Amino acid sequence: ECNPLTTNGSDTGGVKAFAAMLASNGTLRSLSFAGCDLGDFGCRQLVDGIRRNTAVHSCDITHTGDTTTHTVRAMAEALRLNQRGLAELKASQAAQAEAQGREQASRQADADKEARRVAYLQ
Repeated sequence: ECNPLTTNGSDTGGVKAFAAMLASNGTLRSLSFAGCDLGDFGCRQLVDGIRRNTAVHSCDITHTGDTTTHTVRAMAEALRLNQRGLAELKASQAAQAEAQGREQASRQADADKEARRVAYLQ
């Protein structure tokens, strides 16, 4: 298959242009890059575009090559901050599970810190 966004994951000019287009597009609501060989760099480019977009609320980045949990979390956060909020983010199960685990651990650490602060003030 031919993927016009990348050339075997090495030429990312197409995905950069797509990400730039996302910054000003208010029509697209859902994106699917499933099976595209974007890799982590290409997905990070999409995150930058989605951060500046207010319409996209769903994105599928499953089977896009090696995508780090950091990029998956950044994508989820970009969609969450969107005007519509995060509806759905599909990523590889391993990356998604690790990102969710780190997010939960971070929330728990924040809660523990707040509890210690409140206890100190009492």
